[in-house]
Parts: sequence; structure tokens; C-alpha cells
Amino acid sequence: MSKKFQWRQRWKNVPDHNVGTGVLSTEMSMRVHRENAEDTRKRWRWELHHNGVVCKGNVNDKVEAMQKAQDAYIAYLR
Repeated sequence: MSKKFQWRQRWKNVPDHNVGTGVLSTEMSMRVHRENAEDTRKRWRWELHHNGVVCKGNVNDKVEAMQKAQDAYIAYLR
């Protein structure tokens, strides 16, 4: 993960829900989560927000979801 981004767990009791921010725009945020953490087959969802959802997608693991959200963040700023 790049130092240009900071990720944190959204709620203490929900480990599969993280939010991220980037240093280039404080108005944008990223979200990575699984709707149902008990079901390990559930795919990870990533979202980029800037006054609403800008783009989103589904991938197989958390690290990949974070990377996709970061890539979308950078692409959106271009």
C-alpha cells in the first residue's frame, strides 16, 4: 500500500469494513467491505466516493479491493 493513502477500520466490531482517504483530495473517500463477513465466499466490494459513488467493483480479496479503490482514486483525479 502506498503512503499516499490511509486506511482504517470503520467500526471496531466489524473487521471487514474499511474506509480510506488520500492525501491528494480530502473530499474523496474509498470504502472496502464485505456485506456478510460470516460467508467467506462473499466477494469484496470497493467504492470510490466524491459527492456520491463515482465508481465501484467486486474482487476476490481485501488487498486487491484496496488497490482497485486506490487506482480509481488516482484515475479520477486525472
